[in-house]
Parts: sequence; C-alpha cells; structure tokens
Amino acid sequence: RYASHVLQPSLLSQQYRMVPSVAELISCLFYERRLSVENVPERPFHGLPFCVVRWSDKNFYEKQASPYPACFEAYLAVNLQDALDQEGVRSNILTAYKDQLAEIRKLLGDKSRACTFDSCQGSEFDVGIISPGRYGPRVGFLDCRRRACVALSRFRFQLILFMPENLGDEYSFWGRLRRIASALGCLIHVDATHKTSWPSAVKKVVKFIGSNNQITPQKIATACVPHRDFFKEYQFK
Repeated sequence: RYASHVLQPSLLSQQYRMVPSVAELISCLFYERRLSVENVPERPFHGLPFCVVRWSDKNFYEKQASPYPACFEAYLAVNLQDALDQEGVRSNILTAYKDQLAEIRKLLGDKSRACTFDSCQGSEFDVGIISPGRYGPRVGFLDCRRRACVALSRFRFQLILFMPENLGDEYSFWGRLRRIASALGCLIHVDATHKTSWPSAVKKVVKFIGSNNQITPQKIATACVPHRDFFKEYQFK
C-alpha cells in the first residue's frame, strides 16, 4: 500500500511470448493497444490464432443443479488436446474452477497438462485450451480482470476458448469476446445436448481451428474498436 502511494507503476510494453495476432488481441483487451511484439518466433503450424467454441446444452440444468463442472467442456478439452498431440502440437488446458479441473483430470493421462487460472501465473504454453467450466448467465469470479488477463495471455501461438452460449450477457467481458470472435469469423457453435454427438463435435472443432483464415493483427484491432470504451475498464494503468 505504501509503495502504491509513493511509486508510479510502469508498463512493460514489449512482449516476447505471443505471435502478433495473439498479442494484438491481448493488447486490445487489457493494455489499450500499447504492447509491442519483439523477436517472436514464427508459428510452427497453420490454423486460427484465436477462436471461440460456443456450445449449448438444452438440458444442462435438468442434469445438474450446479453451474459447474461443465462435463462437455472437460470432454471436449481433453479430446481436442489428444487430437492436437497427434498433429505434433503441444497444448495445455486452463480452467477457472477446481471442480472443473478435477473433471478434466479424470480424463487426462498427463495431469500436469491442466491447471487453474490462478496456478498458471508465470507459465508459458504453445497452445492454450481455455475451459472456464461454468454454465449460466452469472460469471462469478470469471469477471475478475486480473484472472482473465493471466489466463488469456499464457500462450505463444494459439488461443482456443470454450464458452457456453449463455455465459454472461452480450455486454459482459466474455460476451464481448464472443462478438469479437464472430466479427473475425472465428466463432463456431456445437450442440452438446446429446452425449452421442460429442465425438462429432470434437471433429468439427478440430477441423475449424485448423482452417487457414488469415486473422491479422489489424483485423483483430478493427473488431475490438466497438468495445474499446468497455475494455478501458480492463486496462492496467
């Protein structure tokens, strides 16, 4: 507290982790486009640098009373990780809730490849699979900007974000991310109502994220412009 009154914070604007498209998204969301990219390696594979997988389950609340864990998200995350492994792409799964982490680790062979938002701070991964693990309009502590920044900025080459169709309203942080992904053409919807459709949903997502859609930093910046005033609340001064 003493330091916050005496010392002025300074933003480290140069980043060496993320490829330009991923860095531009993080810069727009949290840093008012003040991040610059320095000496970042080229992406070693093709595919979308950023995408949102929007899923729906009409019977979710009939199956369980709690808004988490989201079992379909866990299934999708683990099977997507397996599919990426087969293509030689190394990924890690991040989630907000311990219950969701436990659900994911039930299905994982290597439990070290999944962690919570809080425990991943300081870590770096090639590809990120974000499974918030919560279903419903209330976002809980997912609304914390620091947690959101930590979770979304861990990845060098690709960010894959799962999101229930009703997570937050369209004007929330997560709702705006859905709208940005839609504007960029990197939003896909899958129906998880029937468990028999889950394997085909995985194949659909794998095909989608491997598409060669040219999402440039400038396109990302343009898609974020309508939300600029809102994201100022998420800036680190």
